[in-house]
Amino acid sequence: MNIADRKLGSAPAAAQSWLASFEAALQSQDAAAAAALFLADGLWRDVLAFTWTLQTMAGQPSIEATLRQTAARTRPKNFHVPAGRTAPRWVSRAGTETIEAIFEFETAFGAANGVVRLVPDPEAPARLRAGPSSPPCRNSEGTKRPSRSVRPRRTTACATSAATTGSTV
Repeated sequence: MNIADRKLGSAPAAAQSWLASFEAALQSQDAAAAAALFLADGLWRDVLAFTWTLQTMAGQPSIEATLRQTAARTRPKNFHVPAGRTAPRWVSRAGTETIEAIFEFETAFGAANGVVRLVPDPEAPARLRAGPSSPPCRNSEGTKRPSRSVRPRRTTACATSAATTGSTV
């Protein structure tokens, strides 16, 4: 994708569209549709928000299996690009043109956030999918763990993946 092609698309609108599709798939408990929003070799790094562990899922089958196990319990919703954060934008990461977007969402257990990097699908370049890349660290606070154990109230989520979701316990 060249610079002229990048300017044709709106990064904020494209990111919000991807987030809306991801949320719709999760709301309908369609883990396969949610996983299909990632490249076949895409990565998803969950930092507590869905799995309550630091876990990286590699490839659509692994992403689908984890979402199938966790989405009903987690009940993620309200995925959005937050005001006051860096807006989604086209960047080059490791030689790959990508839209990088910071987002927030809610779970049954509290607020969460994430980073996604969207790349053109090699089989359908007009379609954006979460692709393998390295998002930055993000600090968050305020989410309660759904058990009796006590954990620190503040943590930093740092990951290497196409999509990172994080929550603090």
